Amino acid sequence: HKRKKATQSLLKGGMDGLQVDFYTDVNGKKALTMLTVFVIFENYSGAITGYDIGLVEDGQMVKNALYRHLEFNDWKGYKELESDRGSGILSNANKDILSKFCGFFNVSGGIDPDGNAGNPQKKFAERLVQELNRLTQSIKGWKGTNFYTREMNRRPNPDHAKATNYMSLPKAITAIIDLIKVYNHEVQNSGLSRWERYSQAIPENTILVDQLSATSLLIKPRIIKVIRQVVSFKDRGVDYEYELPDAISKRHLFSKSEHVLV
Repeated sequence: HKRKKATQSLLKGGMDGLQVDFYTDVNGKKALTMLTVFVIFENYSGAITGYDIGLVEDGQMVKNALYRHLEFNDWKGYKELESDRGSGILSNANKDILSKFCGFFNVSGGIDPDGNAGNPQKKFAERLVQELNRLTQSIKGWKGTNFYTREMNRRPNPDHAKATNYMSLPKAITAIIDLIKVYNHEVQNSGLSRWERYSQAIPENTILVDQLSATSLLIKPRIIKVIRQVVSFKDRGVDYEYELPDAISKRHLFSKSEHVLV
């Protein structure tokens, strides 16, 4: 169903993984690849409110982007958030996190069972990719690497043909962060940047995520076996030990032997 456009910030948002038009040397041997940027974008203003950068979109990238959004925005979540059917987004580990991060979480349906929209160019995420790639001209030393232009005769892009305009992984990550800053803070026809438009329209009754839940986004859980009613493990050179005095009485709750998620 067609819905009305949001009239305030953080009422509606989306998230998706995308590749920016730039090749990166990831291991010093000219093994060039395009980095993946996972973004959380706000629909009222178009601003990017959270992001993470890596090689492949996965569940941890989703968590990092969610945490960065909360850190940048005083721990305020979205009223409604939408995504595609990416496996990293829909993993069991992230479902509980998303329920705390937003009031409603939707998976876009499109017109087929796999959730592919009939015209992808109408999706905000697709327009976002185009806009980011347009702004790559603003980053020093970054000319874009599209193999084909959008012209009818489809001539190769001379920048791509030379294959010289790539950066090391650390420099490429820094360049993409700069690119997101340009995107958020470039002044629009309204006289405001996307970030200014976003910041000025945040309602008072937004969802607040407690910092303990937010911090859990950065933690990679492990499954630890309970031995003699004790859970013990080492993390970054420090030994931890926790007693579970009622473990035996709750043994019937364990799915396999006696293990807990730490």
